[in-house]
Amino acid sequence: KALQRQLLYVLEDAGCRVATAGSGQEAARMLEAQPFEVALMDIRLPDLDGIQLLELARARQPDISVLVMTGQGSLETSIKAMFLGAVGYLLKPVDPNALVGQVVEAAEKARAKKQHREQLEHALEELERHRAVAYCLERGAIELAADGRVKSFSNEAAQMLGVSEAQAMGKPYWTLSRERSLEPAPLKASVPQVSSGANGSVAT
Repeated sequence: KALQRQLLYVLEDAGCRVATAGSGQEAARMLEAQPFEVALMDIRLPDLDGIQLLELARARQPDISVLVMTGQGSLETSIKAMFLGAVGYLLKPVDPNALVGQVVEAAEKARAKKQHREQLEHALEELERHRAVAYCLERGAIELAADGRVKSFSNEAAQMLGVSEAQAMGKPYWTLSRERSLEPAPLKASVPQVSSGANGSVAT
């Protein structure tokens, strides 16, 4: 509890939004209930193995950055945690400056990872829409004028593309597969969201 309070004070003083858990099981429930950018957890928990909590955190929230805390005797386990996806570890007693620096860096990694995943998902959606447009053209569900603009747009095409006839008519056919720009949005600065639990078990 003392370590948890210390972590809480240091992170809140640095401007982080912090949620605390009283046990590994409570931390697991929190990870199920709300998104976090960073999870800071002790590798040794009284009710749940720290490695299990790490795996659960990454399974429930694929973009989350996990930091683990450990004593000298658990260093080997911390290295294992790094192989399982933790972005870093802190040796106890935890240095406040090192803690804040690692949490801020971990939050930036989480945001970048989320943005990359969303861009990839959008690119895959765009690819599927390109294929759908090509299919509609092949079947004659969409007919084009000589300049490539839509002159006929069937109900089948409307259902496949989620675009009404009124929206499609007269538009260049290639715009039918572009609902929004693929231009990456700039990373926005935000306050890291952190949670900590029993013995400093979780911080996100």
